[in-house]
Amino acid sequence: MILIPRKGAMIILFVTLIVSTLGSLLYFSGKTYTYVSKLEQKFIEVRSVSRNIAQLETQLKQLENVRASVYSVQSTFAKDEMTPEQVKEKLYEVLSSGLLITDYIVIKASLSEPIVFKKLSVKYTMIIRGSE
Repeated sequence: MILIPRKGAMIILFVTLIVSTLGSLLYFSGKTYTYVSKLEQKFIEVRSVSRNIAQLETQLKQLENVRASVYSVQSTFAKDEMTPEQVKEKLYEVLSSGLLITDYIVIKASLSEPIVFKKLSVKYTMIIRGSE
């Protein structure tokens, strides 16, 4: 058995205590740093997801406006007869207004036979039936 003087034992005890305390603090600070960095990455992901959600909400509002404008086009039925210029204007107005959901477009002429050598005024009836 080896005898160690009391002062030497106390010095070894304090050195061991200080080294173990420093090791524990270094381990704890390293683990805390990795935890905080992972938490920061999660916060960044949450922020980006919330930004994406905000962008999608604005796009959804825009799409709802487009949908409302599409469904605001009512189905029309032209009962009165129109000249070819009026038919052209009406078709241009309906087809150039953007999106149009239609079931059918019918243009009827007042004459059923082909016009070959006669100069007759032709009246048209236009029916536009839109989806609702």
